[in-house]
Amino acid sequence: PLLASGALATPGAPVPAPPPRRLAVTRLADVPGDAPAADAVVRSVAFHPGGQILLTASMDRRVRFVAADGAQNATLQTLFLRDMQVHQAGFAQGGRVAVAAGRRRFIYVFDLAAARAERVRPPAGRGERSFERFAACDADSGDTLALLGDRGSVSLLSLKSRCAAGDLSIPGTVRAAAFDASGTTLFAGGGDGVVHAFDLRTRRCVWRAADDGGLGVASLAAAGGPSGGSLAVGSGSGVVNVYRRGADGGLEGLEAAAAGGDADTSNLTPRPPARPAPARALTNLTTVADTLAWSAGGELLVCASRMARDALRAVDGPSLAVYANWPSSRTPLGHVHAAAVSPGGGLLAFGNAKGKCLLYRVHHLPI
Repeated sequence: PLLASGALATPGAPVPAPPPRRLAVTRLADVPGDAPAADAVVRSVAFHPGGQILLTASMDRRVRFVAADGAQNATLQTLFLRDMQVHQAGFAQGGRVAVAAGRRRFIYVFDLAAARAERVRPPAGRGERSFERFAACDADSGDTLALLGDRGSVSLLSLKSRCAAGDLSIPGTVRAAAFDASGTTLFAGGGDGVVHAFDLRTRRCVWRAADDGGLGVASLAAAGGPSGGSLAVGSGSGVVNVYRRGADGGLEGLEAAAAGGDADTSNLTPRPPARPAPARALTNLTTVADTLAWSAGGELLVCASRMARDALRAVDGPSLAVYANWPSSRTPLGHVHAAAVSPGGGLLAFGNAKGKCLLYRVHHLPI
């Protein structure tokens, strides 16, 4: 038999299964919240690494922790931050703490076991007016929080000591960052469309790669999986490029001669960045791809844009095929501002501009 590529199959070898085209999904009960209001946009949703708890954060200054069972979705705790509208929130340190950030010079760190909230002021003196964006690692050993500045800087904060853990920098502005599954590599990108990979053990830029055809890096998301996992890069044009990572952590097709960087991250190598070809370029979105979310093992990827109504696509991780049947024109997503996929891929959560958090069950994947 002929494979999809046209090559002959090896005698006796199994024929690869065709990529899935339909997603079996059911809408569950919405996650409860206050009555929608003008300032109730849901800016963040995140699943606990254990999969049982869903965090939602809104512009109404509330962070909620919900038992996401799809039926009652009982609220476990609600935190009201009187002095900060929440722009981003998520779990860190393997789910032992949660972090909330906004347009302030401080962040909030919540100890889930002690049910205690602490206001933490990151190191001053770098000129940042606020720390409204960050990247956190779900790994149990991931102690570092990456705070994105507005001048190309990334401030590293130790969640254990609440002290500075170093600084990284990229040319121009930094718009997105993400940790790999191990928590030892941080990816960062900005308006120039170049993705930088930093080894946090040495604070060294180990490779740089220009996103193929992208108009600036708007979002980043990494997932584990076979070999080194995958990295998704969302651009200002709406294109989402998915790159496969090798066992050494580099992108497949990355040329070693063009991938290196200087040990001093404030003086990046003048050599041009490498230009690897993505494993798949997803062109289904037509406005800025500002939201990406993977399942932990790379089984499912969600891409969305808050700039257009119902602008969301679900992608099968192994084949990188876009599901054709969902969402449909009857799926009430609205303008999606946040998305999360449970660790196994079986639950999807979306926060929209109307202050709603929608929950869906993907039947072929575990929670």
